Parts: sequence; C-alpha cells; structure tokens
Amino acid sequence: MGEDKAAITRGWVLTMLGGLHYGYHVGVVAAAASGVAEHLGEDLQAIEVASAAALAGAIVGSPLSGVICERFGRRAGTVVGETIGLLGALCCAAASGYHWIWVGRLLVGLGIGFCTLAKPLYIQETVGPAGRPILAGFAPAVAAGVLLSKASGELHWRVAFALGALPAVSLLSVAAFWMPESPAWLRARANSKTASGARKPVSGGRACDARGLVLAMTLGLANQATGSYAYTVYSDLLFHSAQAELFTMIVAALSVLGALLVVPLMSCCRSRMLMVGGLLLMAALSIASSGDPNPNPNP
Repeated sequence: MGEDKAAITRGWVLTMLGGLHYGYHVGVVAAAASGVAEHLGEDLQAIEVASAAALAGAIVGSPLSGVICERFGRRAGTVVGETIGLLGALCCAAASGYHWIWVGRLLVGLGIGFCTLAKPLYIQETVGPAGRPILAGFAPAVAAGVLLSKASGELHWRVAFALGALPAVSLLSVAAFWMPESPAWLRARANSKTASGARKPVSGGRACDARGLVLAMTLGLANQATGSYAYTVYSDLLFHSAQAELFTMIVAALSVLGALLVVPLMSCCRSRMLMVGGLLLMAALSIASSGDPNPNPNP
C-alpha cells in the first residue's frame, strides 16, 4: 500500500513538472522576443525559426524517445530527454547570436519529444488505472507553464531562457533518486531475454495496434497544436491582426483538447505505435500549418 501511494505521488510530481517544463518552453520565445531583438538585432524571421526549431526537435524527439524507452527503459528515456532539454535551455540563455538560439531551441524540442512519451508510459505502467486522472493533469500544467513563461517577460531574456532549466533539473533529480525502473518494462525485458537469449526492444502497453495508431495520431495532433501555439502566441507581433489573435486562441484550445482526449487512451497504445503515429501526423500538420494565417498583414 505504501509503495502504491509513493507511485501515485511520483506520478503527480512527474506529470506536473513535465507539464510546467513543456508549457514554459512553449511560451518563452514570445516572452523573450523583445529582449532578444534588442540585444541581437530585430529579425522576425529569426524568431520564427527559433520557434519552429523546437517543433522540428519534437518531431525527431518523439520517435527517438520510443526507441530509447523500449531498449533502455522509461527511466532512461526521462533522463536523456531532460538532459537534452537542460542543455537546450542553457544554450539559449548563453547565446551570442540567433544561430545559438536555434541550436538551443532544437535541443529543447528534442527534450519535449521525450517528455510526451517517456513519462506517460512510466506512469501508466507503475500506477495502473489510477494513472489516468494523474495524466489528465498534464494539460493544465502546460497552461500553467505558459503563464509562467509570459510572466518571465519582465525579466532579462537570458534569465527567462535560463529559468527553463529549473524543471529539467528537478525532473533529473526525481529520475536519479526517486524513480525506480518500470516493473512492467523489466518483466518484458526479462521475458524477451528468456525467449531469445538476446536483448530485444520491448513494448509497453496492451496490444492494440490499429486503434493504437489512431490514438497515436491524436497524440501527434496535440503535440503539433502545442508546437504551433509556440509560433502563434506572439502572432500580434508578426501579423498585427484580429484574425491572428483568433487563430492563436483556436490553436491553444485544440492543444488542450487534444491532450485531454489522448491521455485516458494512451494505455491502449504500444510505444512503437505512439512513435510512428505521432511522427506521421506531426509531420503532416507541420506542412499544413506552415502557411501564414494572414497573408496580407497590415503594417
């Protein structure tokens, strides 16, 4: 019973810190944009690239997280993802030019890709059905992270980027000292070794491939909507239009809705299906959302 309570508490900590980390990096570019422009030169295209770089990193990070989580475990996936995110935040904070911000945002995006798979899989496998309401807390935690990033706009832009490292450090501490490996993954790895005599990738979750692919594509929609929000959150700076503000609100609503829809269904997905489906839909929606929502902005 004590271990069950510890697992539930650990699940809440991972979910809330993960959501805060995710949401903060979604909005920090908007908060830091004016300070970055003042110190590095006003370049709206460079700011756009900084936001898009995180999305590109997330598209790569999601399938990479699936590979690492299957081969080396959920704990390893968390450690790798948060380490990459930490390095990305510090790279942005120390940037001497836009190209270093792009590199940092790409690393942050890789960490976000890990965030969307490693920790939810771990919680589902260690907490069981009780993990579903825990995972539902991810979406409001993301919203709280976005609000915190907006508040950081009052700080120096380097400080705003550096603060994004705090959730990563906290999650690394949890993974190092308070996150035993998922028993389900350990059993699956032991069974795989017993059956073949060699180490093979193992998958978490129940076998539900067809439906899992559909649900994974929903997860991709949630991820892409949140990534798009990082771009459109400062749309008034880029487009100066009421239509852009409405577009921002719609994308933000889709992000939260997608996250809330997919969380209770993730236990039906194999991590491989999450990996493939998420990658496919995020790539498709990246192309679909790459156009300017207001092609003729008013100056």
